[in-house]
Amino acid sequence: MLCWLPIWSTCTMLEPLMQLERRTLKRDWAIVYDMLIGKDNSGFGWDERRQRIIAEDAVWNSYIS
Repeated sequence: MLCWLPIWSTCTMLEPLMQLERRTLKRDWAIVYDMLIGKDNSGFGWDERRQRIIAEDAVWNSYIS
């Protein structure tokens, strides 16, 4: 039983970090979803071959500003 204590302590310490990571992924996914499907998707597209979002430079500059 004593040999599990260090592992259990490590796992319980990792829980807040996992929650933070989940919040970060959720926020990042919301940005990508908005670009492709949401209200601000004008000019954005998806490149199937390279598996990434594509847009003209003017569209990116408009989105960033």
